[in-house]
Amino acid sequence: MFGTFVFVGAYYWLSRYFKFAFPKRVVIIHNTVGNHNFRNFARRASAWGRHVEFVYAGKEAQQEAGFPGPIHSSPVDLTRFKPQPKAGRSGFCVGRLSRDELNKFSPDDPALLTRLAVSGVQVRIMGGRCLAPLLDADSGVELLRCGAEPAHEFLNTLDCFYYNTSSHWFESFGRVVFEAMACGLPVVAKADAGYAPWIRSGENGFLFHSTAEAEAQIAALRDDPALRARIGTAARQTVERMYDESFRLAMRDFYFGSASSATQTATAG
Repeated sequence: MFGTFVFVGAYYWLSRYFKFAFPKRVVIIHNTVGNHNFRNFARRASAWGRHVEFVYAGKEAQQEAGFPGPIHSSPVDLTRFKPQPKAGRSGFCVGRLSRDELNKFSPDDPALLTRLAVSGVQVRIMGGRCLAPLLDADSGVELLRCGAEPAHEFLNTLDCFYYNTSSHWFESFGRVVFEAMACGLPVVAKADAGYAPWIRSGENGFLFHSTAEAEAQIAALRDDPALRARIGTAARQTVERMYDESFRLAMRDFYFGSASSATQTATAG
């Protein structure tokens, strides 16, 4: 027995090769609340007497699973995601990136994004081609395929990162939100999500409970460059504290060490 298997998520089929592998440790990162395959995946991973450790993207995922295990923030590369000059571009630009799936967007997004574009705001969505049937051809909203631009370069074309999702999707952590904050962007994001505990609305970002509130927050950022700069600076400082040296050391010790207590290890039954 040697090595560590780490499964990032539990929403795929556990391949047959795993039956013949007996690593020293098996770690499952539960990062999607509402994943109905999770318990079956954990049961298969713990077959033949294997002990499985669980790591969670947030407290909601931890509560849903019911197994002990630590909560780990999904890492962000702060040397890649960092503020960059927006030379050669003018005008206020709002956007986001995500997987290209409708449940990653709010039903209110097509109308909101169109209103922003009509008002003169530049709107760029990477991973938003699924919105095309819901937008007029002349809406002015720029829809890019997933990966059309490197994520950090795309983020540094924006002045504000807007993030909302369908009521059918709970964002367990939302790494893209923290990548945007790392780039010094003011974030305007749905309040009911796993990233919310790190955002103090009006200080290092904005949280909203309605589309009207989100639109007002975006308008305030559009009209006040000093506010954008202050919020963006505080956002970058927040992620620097989140991913400091102690975070890196703790992650290294967890994945390259061994389970240190019964609170980190469980047998999935």
